[in-house]
Amino acid sequence: MGPQMSPGAAGAMQAAVDSLPELVDAPPVSANDWANIKRVVEEASKRFDAFEKGEGHIKIEQAEKVTDEAWGIYRVGNEAIANSARKREVAKVHQALTNHRDQYMYWDQFKTYFTVAAEAVARYRAKNSQKFATSNAMGRFHLMEDEEGMLTLTLTLTLTLIYRMKRVCFLRFHLNIRVYPLSTQTS
Repeated sequence: MGPQMSPGAAGAMQAAVDSLPELVDAPPVSANDWANIKRVVEEASKRFDAFEKGEGHIKIEQAEKVTDEAWGIYRVGNEAIANSARKREVAKVHQALTNHRDQYMYWDQFKTYFTVAAEAVARYRAKNSQKFATSNAMGRFHLMEDEEGMLTLTLTLTLTLIYRMKRVCFLRFHLNIRVYPLSTQTS
């Protein structure tokens, strides 16, 4: 199956990531994020196997496709990785393989690379989750006239605030305004 990544090399890669200033004091990866990483690795394995056709390795162009697809389906919480970040990861893989003597990628190399990088992304986002708080607002407006000519205006506004991947605030405002027709009769 080609050269195997030694446990020492994989450990050195993990140690290098752990020492990044952005990850100092970062929490460990959540069980949900680990399950997502595992799912993506399984999907990438299928794609890798389709490309390698018994050779045990894939070429640079194929490695770029596997990398792009893996980052494309990876989610941290419910958020996808930005396209610009995906392109940077594909460029990193391209550069690493271009500089490698045989210019092939082996499965264990990809698996180690993706697992360590995805873990770093999950830890970084968990550490900085307050920066990734999101909100969602949705409004609905409805105007209705009944048989007596009375107008009813209904306005519904829903606001959801998500912080640290949990819904922390959910507000719904419902406003009904009834407009009665003025009498046209004069006394």
